[in-house]
Amino acid sequence: MERIGDALNRVVKAPTFATRYEELRKEVMESPGVQQFLSDHSTEVDKEIVDRSLNKLYEYATASHRCDKCPNLDGCTNIMKGFEPKLLMARGLVDVEYMKCPTKLADEEVRNVAKMVDSMYMPKDVMAAKLQNIDMFFDESRVKVVRVAKDFLNAIDETGKLPERGLYIYGPFGIGKSFILGALANELATRKIRTVAVYVPEFLREIKQSIQD
Repeated sequence: MERIGDALNRVVKAPTFATRYEELRKEVMESPGVQQFLSDHSTEVDKEIVDRSLNKLYEYATASHRCDKCPNLDGCTNIMKGFEPKLLMARGLVDVEYMKCPTKLADEEVRNVAKMVDSMYMPKDVMAAKLQNIDMFFDESRVKVVRVAKDFLNAIDETGKLPERGLYIYGPFGIGKSFILGALANELATRKIRTVAVYVPEFLREIKQSIQD
């Protein structure tokens, strides 16, 4: 019976294995990120360390970096979805650690912003409103309201706190008051200011119903 060590040596020395190994090594060494890392650590890394760390270097070289190979967070191609590898030296060898990718960071920012806005009985389209999406040609009054809203936000950006005077928006039904308030709430959320949006007619109706029950 052939010893395991002899069998492994035979496989490693096989022409097909050696060819594949050299192809893999060439692919790894052509990676700009690997080249930069080896240049930055030229005093620490030699050929032996590269060969012993080839699996980690390959993991790094074939991964998606800054989401260049991923259509979205769900379609992330990396081993750890939403994370990208970074090369580092550990115990005398090259290793990788995983950091959050730009797409995951952006997704977390969106989720954190969404947590800053609470709503009661407000339509979903209102709570998804953005100031830049407001139809300014619908009514002249919208131009004035949006300008005042932007002044309100600018005051926050300049002072770092809410103005002493708030905003009171009024007008006939269907003019877009709720939509503008929803957009303003979302703008405040990006500034880490928590808001609560309430659709008063439905809120009062439920209170009345609770009293009657």
